[in-house]
Amino acid sequence: MARVVLFGGRGFIGSSLARGLDRDVIAPTRAEVDLTSAEQVRSALRPGDTVINATGYAAATDVSPSGLVRLRRDNVDAVVTLGNAASSVGIARIIHLSSVAAMGHRTGTDLGESDLRPPRSPYGQSKLDGEVALAEAAVGVPLTIVRPTSVFGEGRGLAALLCRIAALPVIPMPAGGWALMPFSYVGNLVAAVDLMLERPETAGRTFIVGDESSYPLHTVLTTLARALGRSGERTVHVPLAVVRGLGRVETVISRRIGRAPLLDPIRIETLTSSISYSTAAFRASTGFVPPHALDDSMDHIAAWYRERSA
Repeated sequence: MARVVLFGGRGFIGSSLARGLDRDVIAPTRAEVDLTSAEQVRSALRPGDTVINATGYAAATDVSPSGLVRLRRDNVDAVVTLGNAASSVGIARIIHLSSVAAMGHRTGTDLGESDLRPPRSPYGQSKLDGEVALAEAAVGVPLTIVRPTSVFGEGRGLAALLCRIAALPVIPMPAGGWALMPFSYVGNLVAAVDLMLERPETAGRTFIVGDESSYPLHTVLTTLARALGRSGERTVHVPLAVVRGLGRVETVISRRIGRAPLLDPIRIETLTSSISYSTAAFRASTGFVPPHALDDSMDHIAAWYRERSA
């Protein structure tokens, strides 16, 4: 039976894939296989393997000099090394986890795979460059590029932030909470990748993958509040100007105490700007139906948050 080799199995998405895929997965650690080493990557692969690449630096708000170097190294250079090795070894297929950030949009409705604009951040640019570089390097290897929408779930900082907000006695709603959030529960992404492994016809394609629809932030927070045992009914509108002001103050304080701010400009924009993506191409190709509805996803996240807090 052909092997499934997962790179990036210790990260948030990669560890979810390692646990959740309905098959045996080989997941070498970074200490075992350095993706910038062509020799180490080739030695980890065998002809006929299917490779899932979930490696990469996902700190979308990191624009520090060291962060920019890491974005290039982990999201582009390592992908080139992987593509070259895969081509030379003769593996069967690569499934590459990219991001909708590569598409370069701030707002929009029902955006499809071909709706591209110049990326708006170094992170988005690195994900787009990685897609292009991998396609050029992996000569002769069928490639599926997966662009998840904003992935959240147990273990991700965004999920913890939303839990903190939803657990408040009165839930603040940035800009009223009516901006559409293109969230994708990590369990739905795992199910989508699992289906891709069974469907060779998805090779050679690029797919946006996420929940069936985007959600208003108001719906996300009130559903999460109920999952945490709160009523979710007591909310207050926080004007965008106030949110930005709080973000500036919090950023100054965070820098003084040496931690990354929670309300940085990119995260504020994420919580207040509407955007939605279409998953129609993937659904039409595979018949995929996300197994986790919003209520179920929030129950999982709330249980994780309670355990973490305890």
